[in-house]
Amino acid sequence: MNIDNLESHADFPDEIQELKELIKKVNGANEARLHLAADMAESVKNAKTFIVKAEDARILGDMKQMKKMYSNLFIENRSLIGELLKRTSNHETLVTSLKSINAMINKASNLRYGAPKTKVVTLCRTAIKENNIFSLV
Repeated sequence: MNIDNLESHADFPDEIQELKELIKKVNGANEARLHLAADMAESVKNAKTFIVKAEDARILGDMKQMKKMYSNLFIENRSLIGELLKRTSNHETLVTSLKSINAMINKASNLRYGAPKTKVVTLCRTAIKENNIFSLV
């Protein structure tokens, strides 16, 4: 058997449903990632403000205000750590989902041989890069 190209058409409803769920999960994780990044940027801005105010109070000799600003900084720092943990968990979910999608792309490409196999992988990756994920389904 000297086959150069082999194209196929297949329908796997369970895999398609799983792919749709993974795509929804990826979209949700991306939205959460953007929201978490914005929240962290706001917290960092607040922390910088507290540091400047605390140093101003120290220079002016206002120890009560300095202590208050460092207390606020401590609270903001705790908040940042919590946000980082959420962001890390979200990132792990996103990576796991994307790996599963990649595995499905590989399964779909393994049904073909030669140029059609390469075409499937290229089209799928292009769809993901262009955020046109529903064209995969």
